[in-house]
Amino acid sequence: MKKVLVLLSILVLGSALFANGESEKAFPTKDIKFISAGNAGGGADALSRKITSIVTENNGWNFYIVNKGGSSDANGPSELMKARADGYTIGQLLYGSCVSAVWQQVLPGYDLADLRIFGMVSAEADSFVASKSSGITSFEDLIAKAKAAPNTIKVADQGAGSRTYMVVRQVQDYYGVEFNNVSYPGSGNMREAILNNELDVGVNSLGDFSSIIDSGDAIGLVEFSAKQNAKYINVPTSGALGMPDSMQSGSFFALAAPKDTPEEIISEISAAFATAVQSDEFVSYTKQLGVTPMYLNEADTNAYIKGIQDRTFPILDALKADGLI
Repeated sequence: MKKVLVLLSILVLGSALFANGESEKAFPTKDIKFISAGNAGGGADALSRKITSIVTENNGWNFYIVNKGGSSDANGPSELMKARADGYTIGQLLYGSCVSAVWQQVLPGYDLADLRIFGMVSAEADSFVASKSSGITSFEDLIAKAKAAPNTIKVADQGAGSRTYMVVRQVQDYYGVEFNNVSYPGSGNMREAILNNELDVGVNSLGDFSSIIDSGDAIGLVEFSAKQNAKYINVPTSGALGMPDSMQSGSFFALAAPKDTPEEIISEISAAFATAVQSDEFVSYTKQLGVTPMYLNEADTNAYIKGIQDRTFPILDALKADGLI
């Protein structure tokens, strides 16, 4: 009888140890869903796919990308807010996700407090890019043509109150011109419109338009930055063209997870992406696109976003008070 009891005890102990080992398997034990806030084929999508592929190479983790663009970049984060907080759903925040969508309250229940924003991947300045078919050869040429024929040059933005909308309005006000403003959900749509000769000037980062610039279907006119683009050295900065610093503008790519995701999982994911962002492969890739890799930790990322909100919300309030949005 004693032998039987001893054997049973060993079996029970072994089962407990096995169960405990199963529950403590290293994260992750399955594929991770990554929600991109950009449409398929756009710059945000491309960056999402590249950075996750590097994490896969480094760590052996598998990701699948789900594109949820639209609603001022709020659709993706909105889905992320509702996901299980287990580390198996993370995602991307863009400027629109953190500024336009918050200020406009574009979706019911949309609240960044429901997310854990834990890192930064990249930043990129906005630009004006003209289609080859438009015949526009430089920023100065754009302004001259706009003055000669008001409200005829089709210039894109991403909707009233968006970052690109404000850039276009600033240019119009500063130079005293009027464009024929048209709205598109994202840079991928603008790229397609340029290729189809439906749009004269797209407004987003040079990186977002890199494929059609490199192919010769479009040219960069200006980048709204104080620093010369490392790839597109022939595209002047807004500062070089005499515009004030207040006209500098751009987006960013931040990382987030549902707010109650366990701390140890956030730490592991954050460390993996930090390594990937600072890798030679990602630095080289972003340079080819004209994008700036920029790793920031959780505290610095949240401070960066808050700073942009604090600067932008009063401008949006003023535009609304004037009936412009």
